[in-house]
Amino acid sequence: MRVKKYLIIDFDTTFIQDEVLEKLGEITLENHPQKKIILKKIPSICQLGMEGKILFQDSLDQRLKLIQANKNSLRKLIDKLKNRITLYRIFFHQNSQKIFIISGGFEEVIVPIVKDFQIPKSHILANTFIYDKKCNIISIDKNNPCSLQ
Repeated sequence: MRVKKYLIIDFDTTFIQDEVLEKLGEITLENHPQKKIILKKIPSICQLGMEGKILFQDSLDQRLKLIQANKNSLRKLIDKLKNRITLYRIFFHQNSQKIFIISGGFEEVIVPIVKDFQIPKSHILANTFIYDKKCNIISIDKNNPCSLQ
């Protein structure tokens, strides 16, 4: 009997070299006078969620409120992150049908980046944003299992 082998990975700091929300904050807060102070809060809020001290959903919402991103800033982020793929590019290309990404990150960012590696959208399990009428990110889909701890 032949066993199928799959690789299940995270996106932030695994597929790419960075944390998505930190990079998104750098883009959206580029000219903000409190940029450095706000950017320092993002990893600490993330850590609280990862440690279970606050709900992971709340951690995501708090960071998104600080960042105040929109669909336009996501496009800028995706362009930037496409150049920040880890060293395993050839491996990702050769094994795309065997790779699954399960992430606390966001489908809207992950899908456009991994499609260049032929990783199917159906192999990506990640959070999704909720937008207002002006395309500002206002929250996450809290019914998505990836938003739960």
